[in-house]
Amino acid sequence: GDRYPSDWNSRRKKVYKQDNHQCTNCGALGGSRGTAELHAHHQTPIAEGGSHQYHNLTTVCKSCHEDIHGHGVGGRRSS
Repeated sequence: GDRYPSDWNSRRKKVYKQDNHQCTNCGALGGSRGTAELHAHHQTPIAEGGSHQYHNLTTVCKSCHEDIHGHGVGGRRSS
């Protein structure tokens, strides 16, 4: 189901870099640029046929990510 690829850690960091470590929803800055906790968000959910490909991922802050999903979201789940 929601299994993340083995390179997820480097993949999400590449997405953050591509989006200048900034939430694409509210503009909050993370990484070395600010204090927001950044998440890589699947624009089309995996459950709805989305993929872990870069074109389906965008950077959002934790707050926006929780608003999008309507519930709390964690960082990477350990397997």
